[in-house]
Amino acid sequence: MYTTPVRFAIVALALAVSVMALAWGEWPIALLFLTAALLMVAGYFRNGTLWLASRAYRRQDLDKAERLLSQIKAPHLLQRRARPYYHFLSGILTFRDGRHEEAEPHLTQALSQGPLSPFSVCMSHCMLAIIQASRGNHPQARHHLDSARALPHPAELDEMIASTEEKIATA
Repeated sequence: MYTTPVRFAIVALALAVSVMALAWGEWPIALLFLTAALLMVAGYFRNGTLWLASRAYRRQDLDKAERLLSQIKAPHLLQRRARPYYHFLSGILTFRDGRHEEAEPHLTQALSQGPLSPFSVCMSHCMLAIIQASRGNHPQARHHLDSARALPHPAELDEMIASTEEKIATA
């Protein structure tokens, strides 16, 4: 859970120690630090800054969450369990900015790629319902709203479901 610059600094330091250990003839220490550097690089591609972005989102620091999420250049390389959260968070942030057409594929992928919390699934369905209603596709909007309503969700999402239903009725 390090930012990209911190990861690069740790990798550079581990590689430097590895080279120094090789120069001194300390093969086991060199191998240890080289392995640590390789694991750090692999972790970068497997996790990226997703968990930091998620934590920033939970703290309502949306600009930081968006900045950290944009550092992930290859989301298809993320761990299988992390990909739905990447798309969910990308969908929420783009939806919040009013870029609904850009948010839709992220939200759809989040729902199709794996297990999300019921809270996240419910939110995704509500946002997809709003997107479909804005296009005038009321049957699809109703389908998403019914899916959101059928899921177990905390009471705080009842308000979101109600406001989504109002938006569908007025669209």
